[in-house]
Amino acid sequence: AVTDAAEDTFKITAKAGAWQLTSTTTGSRCFAYYSKNHDFRTYASSTYKTGYLFRAGAASTTYYTTNPTVSDGSLTDENLKFFGKTVIFEADFSIKYYVPKAVVDTYDSVYVSVTKSVYDADGNVTGKETTRVDVTDYNSGYNAYGFKFAGIAAAEVGSNVDATVYGVKDGKTYEGATQSGYSVKQYCYNTLSKANTTAANKRVLVDFLNYASAAQVYFNINTKNLVNAELTDEQKAFGTATVAAIGNDRADGTIDSPSVAVSGCTLIFEGKIMMKFVFNPTTYLNNGGSLSDLSVVVKDADGQVLKTFTAADFADYNTAGTQKSVVFDGLASTEMRKAVTFQVMVGDTAVSNSRTYSIQTYAYSKQNDAAQGTLVQDMIKYGDSMVAWKLG
Repeated sequence: AVTDAAEDTFKITAKAGAWQLTSTTTGSRCFAYYSKNHDFRTYASSTYKTGYLFRAGAASTTYYTTNPTVSDGSLTDENLKFFGKTVIFEADFSIKYYVPKAVVDTYDSVYVSVTKSVYDADGNVTGKETTRVDVTDYNSGYNAYGFKFAGIAAAEVGSNVDATVYGVKDGKTYEGATQSGYSVKQYCYNTLSKANTTAANKRVLVDFLNYASAAQVYFNINTKNLVNAELTDEQKAFGTATVAAIGNDRADGTIDSPSVAVSGCTLIFEGKIMMKFVFNPTTYLNNGGSLSDLSVVVKDADGQVLKTFTAADFADYNTAGTQKSVVFDGLASTEMRKAVTFQVMVGDTAVSNSRTYSIQTYAYSKQNDAAQGTLVQDMIKYGDSMVAWKLG
């Protein structure tokens, strides 16, 4: 029961995401709850607290809120719910949420709002990053649309991720179900515990957790909660004990009188492992050429073009802007030992030497490094176990 105390609180079961107000009042007090906290509270109409509803008086039908973005409960839909979720290990590692086709088809559009927790070295949450994820594909077997969230780096495998589904119809946005507290780590441990998980898959998961833990240490993220810390001795035994020999695929092809200089290649460790190619077009520009003339072509060992970057894709690599770079993200986790070749072109004519590089080339150069040695060795172990699992 509600008393005359300044504030009364007790727990209830509430529909997630809605603001609601009951018809019960005590004097000039309003009786409201914010259901995301499942929290009933009563406040005098003269009391102001961020995010709460207030009634002007006992007999009034006028309500106020100190947070103008809060829905009054009319723009929620209990039918907006998830079919399920999974983690995808492809070119990157990502969480994919599924929403039934029958639900999606009732709206003009549906999207998923994903919020990822950001941690410091000690595991304290220092912020939240929210991303809107639109439909990425349709799964006929599930009869559901997929929403792929790929914004997770290796060091963030243990980060909590919350997702809420929204539907838009006739210009109005409706809030649906929320799934809270999921992580790639949780998926890994759930899969490791299943009786039907193959040894090859378990090897991938253990190697992956070891790689993610090494990334946590290297990037100093949530290091007090390493994601491989909960592996049992039995589970640890599935992992790769010793990394296979790491090769060096670096090679340079030459042309006569190049007007664009090749500066180098490196790796970027984000939601996926990417290559950055750096070049210097100063001579070409000083000779009267334009940056818009240039393109960067990436080819595989057979000469097949994998990607062509135009000047619009170029980023300044140094403060002066004399060096430019492009980021190639076209390799899957099964292709860490695959070599690709970068070259700067004007039309079909090469204007730079070529540079052949691979993910393992970077690992080769860092495998004995005090800071990165464990990281790159665990990365290659994970890539090799993915090859064994996916390609047999």
